[in-house]
Order: sequence, then structure tokens, then C-alpha cells
Amino acid sequence: MTNPTISVVMPTLNSEKTLEQSLISITNQTFSQDRIEILVVDGGSTDTTISIAKKYNCTILKNLRKLPEFAKHIGIRRARGQYCVFLDSDEVLTNKESLKTKYELMEQNSTIKNCLIGGLVNPSHYPFINEYASHIGDPFSYFMYGIDAGNYRQSLESKFKSKTRHDRYILYTVTNETLPICDGGGHFFDLSYLKNNFDIRNEKIVSTIFERMVGKTKHFAIVKNDFVLHYSNTSVRKYLSKIRWRVIGNIHYSKENITGFSEREKSQTLLFRIKKLLFIPLSIFLIWPIYSSVILMNKNKNILYATHILFSIYTAILILFYYALRFLNIKPRISVYGK
Repeated sequence: MTNPTISVVMPTLNSEKTLEQSLISITNQTFSQDRIEILVVDGGSTDTTISIAKKYNCTILKNLRKLPEFAKHIGIRRARGQYCVFLDSDEVLTNKESLKTKYELMEQNSTIKNCLIGGLVNPSHYPFINEYASHIGDPFSYFMYGIDAGNYRQSLESKFKSKTRHDRYILYTVTNETLPICDGGGHFFDLSYLKNNFDIRNEKIVSTIFERMVGKTKHFAIVKNDFVLHYSNTSVRKYLSKIRWRVIGNIHYSKENITGFSEREKSQTLLFRIKKLLFIPLSIFLIWPIYSSVILMNKNKNILYATHILFSIYTAILILFYYALRFLNIKPRISVYGK
């Protein structure tokens, strides 16, 4: 293959249950397949993940540190395309025009270097916990950013006043708004622009690509009717474990950690940094969990969003507990961080 136009970077780790659906959604794209490369960056799978990837002629790279953020960093450094899209192995493109629309959008609008999907959708047969995780991410992130990833467009309507509507997409102009978290879920960006303007040798850039690029260009876009099916959490236990890992990573491994809040916080305003201190008291005293769960139940027409109260309290308690351990100089060990 000559140099591709679009590079798809996909982290994997024992992803056999969902990987093929994700890859099929790429091969079904109307954008010319000979202009797409798929980089599967694997964290040491012991199932049939690699054989599935080979079946779809993916370029397979090794990720010795397992975490998807490290995989994405390996991917962007090896990618040859002008444009790049992050797509997890449990994410399926629902719009066959997705890549073509984003490519044409950026080719026609020189100020747009980043494009988001419309949101994450819960597959019909998947449990509610997967829907909740897709919409909220985790209670702390939802508290800080107020973004419902189930519908980016709806969430951003009131946050970004300056926007231009087109038939297939909406262009946003950034002033002083807090940007949403966008390090996966079909985030499409101009990789050439990233390489020419930022040091991609720094692996910590992965969690802040959208923030850094949009902070410089002051523009981004959202494609209408462009959603991703999210096959992620199949149990409450797995979701609670994921929250725990995020909390430990941000509190105890902030220097090594390339994921989440601890890295993004550095470029935020003082008010944003102060806001994080309110999460624990507002959650423990149920003020914010009750208020936000009512909004979520009403917006999504589902009483199960009342569980947001419990998840918020759980997250607040975890933060208190692991800060106490840090105060006592006790550092939890998590193998996935290479410790």
C-alpha cells in the first residue's frame, strides 16, 4: 500500500468478542479501502484477537504496557495517514459514510482539524450499565465536564454559543469553554497537523490531543447522524473496577499516568481546578447525585439512572480512601500500570 489517507488506531487486549464487528464496520465504509490502514496495537492477547486482526489485513503492533492510552501513542507514531481516527475494539461505526464525511469536511474547511461523532449508543441487547457508562463515563468526569457522551451534540448545544450548522455537520468556534473529553469513540483528527505542531514523542499527549489541537485552532466539528455502538461494560462489577482503576491512576500514578483527569487538569483554569474539590462534599451529602440523577432520568426516560446516586457516592468514597492511602505513603500496586 502507498501511504494511506486515513489511519485507524485500535487498541486491543483479548478483544475477540467485539473486534470483528468493529473491523467489519471499517471495511463497510464507503471511503476507498485502499486509502485506509488499520493499526491494531495489542497488549498481549491470549485469545483469537490477533488471528481476527490478520484476517482483516491489519497491521499488528505490540503494546507491552497493555493500557489503551499507550497503544494509541504507539499507533500515532507509526501511522502513515494524513488523518487518524481512534476506534476502540468494542466500538462499531454505524454510519457507512462516517470516514468519508469527516475527510471531506476537513478538506473543505481548513480551520477544522478535529471532528467528533454524534455520540455513543448502547446495543439493544446490552445491559443498562453499559448505557450508563457510555453516557456518563464516570461520575467524577461527568461532574467536571457535564458532557453526556451518549449525545455530544445535545450536550454541547448550550455550552458552545458560536456554531455554524450545515446539512451533515456542525462547526463550533471555541472561546473560553471547557472542552469535552475526546480521546476515543471515533475521534477523527488531522494527524499531519498534530505531528507538525506538537511533540508526539511525549506519550502524555494522547489524553490531551483534542484539547491541545482545538486550543490552538479554536474550531472543531460534530457530524450529524454519526453514532458509534459501544460494546463495553457487561456487568456492574467490571464498571466499578474501571472506576477504581481511574481513581488510583490519577491519585497514585499521576506522574506515570497518561490517562484521564490528572493530565488534562494541567491546562485548565483555576476555577476548574477548584471545582474538583466540591465533588466529594456534594456527593457525600447527596446534593449533586440527586440533582444530576433527576436530570438524567428525565432526559433518558429511564428510572434506572437513579443508580447514578450510588455510583457517585462510591466514587467519592474511593477518592477519599485513596487520598488517605497517599497521605500514609501507601501506594496500591496495579499490574496493568507495569508495577
